[in-house]
Amino acid sequence: MNLIKIATVVALMFCGACQSARLVSIKPVKTALYVPSTTSADEGSINDGFTGLKDRYESQAPLKILQSHGMSNHPFGAEKNFATVFGNDVKTYRDLIQVMTNEVSRVRQRESFVAAVEASSEVSFQTNLVAQIDTQLVPIRTGFEWLLGVEGQVDGYLYQRVFANPISGREVQFIYANWGVSAIQDKVAAFYDPANEALRKRQACANKWLKDGVISWGLSDASRYVGRKQDAYEKVVLEGFRVLTKDVNDSAPIDLVVVVKSLGSSVALSALLKQDSTKVDTVALYLLSHQWSLVGGALRASEEGSSPASDGANPAGFALQLADSTDRQAGHILEVFANNFKPQGRIFQGDGEQPHWLEVTAFTDPNDLLSYPLPDILGANMLARNVYVKNRVFAVPGFVVSPTTHNEYDSNKALIKFMVTNEGPEQK
Repeated sequence: MNLIKIATVVALMFCGACQSARLVSIKPVKTALYVPSTTSADEGSINDGFTGLKDRYESQAPLKILQSHGMSNHPFGAEKNFATVFGNDVKTYRDLIQVMTNEVSRVRQRESFVAAVEASSEVSFQTNLVAQIDTQLVPIRTGFEWLLGVEGQVDGYLYQRVFANPISGREVQFIYANWGVSAIQDKVAAFYDPANEALRKRQACANKWLKDGVISWGLSDASRYVGRKQDAYEKVVLEGFRVLTKDVNDSAPIDLVVVVKSLGSSVALSALLKQDSTKVDTVALYLLSHQWSLVGGALRASEEGSSPASDGANPAGFALQLADSTDRQAGHILEVFANNFKPQGRIFQGDGEQPHWLEVTAFTDPNDLLSYPLPDILGANMLARNVYVKNRVFAVPGFVVSPTTHNEYDSNKALIKFMVTNEGPEQK
């Protein structure tokens, strides 16, 4: 009898283990792209008045793309890969920061830093994008530049990449501006002290992963941006804009393409509002998720003086303070940008749409806990649309892991194709 009881308990334990395994088993979710039926697309095409990147590429030379990341960025890849990339002396973020902040070691490890950047999802996105724009485009030039502060601290880097068609001579030029270098130095100081390390060792695996991914490496970026790091983050994007447009004559302004992720949307727009726009004719803004509905109130509070940590004016935040009380904060920063950036202004007249110089496409995965769709805004000088996506992520029944969802926008091939062709997506 005892043997039967023991066998039964073991069998039940085994079945329970199998059930748990099924519940936590990972499976890819099919990549898709669609427009929700609740948008203004019901009254016409979601694409009316918008211009795809392929058409922009064919109508001007070169096509210039300013690119930046969002929260939870790892500027040189995952910590577990540091030893492979940088050598056995660099195994942790503390080791990496010591190398990065020392001029001699920074120069000595330059090739390793560049290799780490070129393995990032942002650079892979560039390759996949140009393959859709023109199959004859080949890389002809790359560049990497550290951005140092007035006291010699490392604020970020710029990675430049140029593609050209050897037959037509047309080019696509990228500047990837990374301010995450400054952010990781703060994070390591805040979250990797001995006391916190002792705490992390006692956390359940899933809790530790979620806390690191969503809070420590994610939302902490937003809290620093609306506080004392605003100017530092924006300075990196401004320098990227300056390098990208340094050969542009005011008499022949360009159509600027801006591709930003997550928190980077707030950083980029607020930064560009502080920039002379005489070199820009129109702007195509692609948001690979955004958090304006989260950080908008904080930006407004900082301008009202209730956030003492803030230093440096934020025109977008100031506009939020003056905005109406409908709480459509995500729209306010766009409306301010549309009304105040003031490019040279070749005004498009889309089919059945209003004249505009700013086109905004906001991509959101419904399962991304860190992104929101734009409200119904169609202000002066701009067109805006929401496009919902299903990123390639891992899921369990009833739950999609948000950190992976949030980081997969620039790997979504359907999304990239839509940016290029402006065709589709399916209405659902």
